[in-house]
Amino acid sequence: MKFIELKSNLQKEIKPVYCLYGDDRYVLHNALELIIKKLDFNFPDINISVFENQPISASSIIDNVTTVPFGDQYKLVVVKDFKIADGEVDKLKTFFKTTKNDFSVVVFMCFNEKTLIKKLSNFTEEVVCDRLESSMLKAWVAKKIQNFNISFEESALKLLFEYSGNNLSKISVEVDKFLSLGKSVITSADVEEMVIPEKDYAVYELSNAISSGNKVLAFTILNKIFETDKNYVGLIGSLYTSFRRLMYISISDASDEVLADMFKIKPYAVKMSREQAKKYTAKQLRIINEKLSEIDAGVKNGKIAPKIAIDYVVCDILNTMSEKL
Repeated sequence: MKFIELKSNLQKEIKPVYCLYGDDRYVLHNALELIIKKLDFNFPDINISVFENQPISASSIIDNVTTVPFGDQYKLVVVKDFKIADGEVDKLKTFFKTTKNDFSVVVFMCFNEKTLIKKLSNFTEEVVCDRLESSMLKAWVAKKIQNFNISFEESALKLLFEYSGNNLSKISVEVDKFLSLGKSVITSADVEEMVIPEKDYAVYELSNAISSGNKVLAFTILNKIFETDKNYVGLIGSLYTSFRRLMYISISDASDEVLADMFKIKPYAVKMSREQAKKYTAKQLRIINEKLSEIDAGVKNGKIAPKIAIDYVVCDILNTMSEKL
């Protein structure tokens, strides 16, 4: 089930084992809080056990699960940021499929560890805690600021979500920052000034600047990225991935949903990419991808320093955009 379905599902039935997973830690934490709230503990310090940042054995979990709670209806065992051997997973699977236990709940929390999620899927109730859609984020922000004398312009919220990649963990931090400003209305200009875009959106902005042939804007964005991220090799890879995606989307008849699944991105990101791809000719995209492929190989082979490479390739791509192709 999805995170947004968890609350109503808990009203109907409490499962013995949950696997919470996804790419937004804030949503993961909220899912756990919903389960804790539903279990309604009088003595949480006694009846909630947490295993974190350690290898886990089946016996350690089973020992906790089979311990009768004190003064509460349930015992909760939370396991997060963990490692577990395949043999231990098999033992847990056997235990939970053969043992009836009405007083314990186990919650495994996995942050996008796909191999681990697959191991646990046979005996857990899965809750997908991926980044939320903009409508859900708007509702969350409205609730967050309801007791403060502050509002966000619609354009400011849209830009905040784009800069944050719909990541509620980042949005929460940024909203707290705006609450401390003392301003009554937050504008898109405030967001531009105070929020550093996630790399994916920063690369999107960089590509947009390149598509318009605006050298000043392109290098302003590039220098802004460099202020917080010195991983030049990773940036070249991100730029190459972005333009490969643009080239494929520009010639594909597939739906946004199919392409989103193919590239492991949100449908809204596909929509943005479609609009961006229209700013390039097919020949420009082909040449740009060839240039990025060459520079990527040059960096990996040690023929050119990564920082010099990224500056050079952006200049080269801008020159390509100025040519009538």
